[in-house]
Amino acid sequence: MPVKFNKSIFASVEKEVKREIVRQTEDVVTGAVDLVFNTEKTGRVYRRNSVEHQSSAPGQPFASDTGATVSQFDSEIREGGFVGAFVARGENAARLEFGTQKMEPRPFARPSLANNKQAIEQGLKDAVARGISKARP
Repeated sequence: MPVKFNKSIFASVEKEVKREIVRQTEDVVTGAVDLVFNTEKTGRVYRRNSVEHQSSAPGQPFASDTGATVSQFDSEIREGGFVGAFVARGENAARLEFGTQKMEPRPFARPSLANNKQAIEQGLKDAVARGISKARP
C-alpha cells in the first residue's frame, strides 16, 4: 500500500526537530561550562602573582583562571537548522580539549556531549512525536 506524503506533517516535524536541535546544542554548551566550573580539580596548586590556582589533572576539564576561554563557548546551527555545533573560539580551547605534545588533554566538549547523549536522543524522538501530533490533517 503506497504512503501519501503529507506536507503538513513534514513541516510540523521539521519545525519541532529544528527547535530541539537548538535546545540540545545549547544544553551541551551549558554542560561544558558546568564541567569547567563545577568539576573538582586535583592538579597541582601554584601561585601566579598573588593568586593561588588549583590546576586540573590530565583528563579533567580544565581549571578556568580568568574565564576567557569559557566566555568563547557558543552554539551554532548549521545545515539549514539540522546540525547543532558546539563552538569553542578561544585560542586555547583546542589545546585544552585535545592536549599538546607537552600537556595531556583537559576535555570539556566531548564529555558534555557524552553526558547529554541520552537527552539528545530522547529529545529528538519527542520532537518528531510532537511534530506529528501538532500537524493538521
